[in-house]
Amino acid sequence: MDVPTKVAIGIGISLFGFEVWNLVLGFIIALRRVRDPPSLMSWAYVFPVGISMFSAFMLYQETGFPFFSWFIAALNLGVVGLYSFSVMNTVRLVRRGLKSSQRR
Repeated sequence: MDVPTKVAIGIGISLFGFEVWNLVLGFIIALRRVRDPPSLMSWAYVFPVGISMFSAFMLYQETGFPFFSWFIAALNLGVVGLYSFSVMNTVRLVRRGLKSSQRR
């Protein structure tokens, strides 16, 4: 399928905006659930952030806009934070499961 470059960039920027919205919602959910019991739900918003980073990189390659390179750097920090949070929740969940299985 051959899509004109301007159309592809327009669609890409629209989808990028949608991913930014998902990113904002993911961070809001993460911040509101920091003190909740651990759950594997935290992984649900880690992967879209990684996809967002890839799309920002592709848009940067096509457009050369410096905004996208700055955004990629910020997303890298966000991904590290979300992955750390998700791993921490997973470890807590596994420990809690092991403790409850040993009590039986």
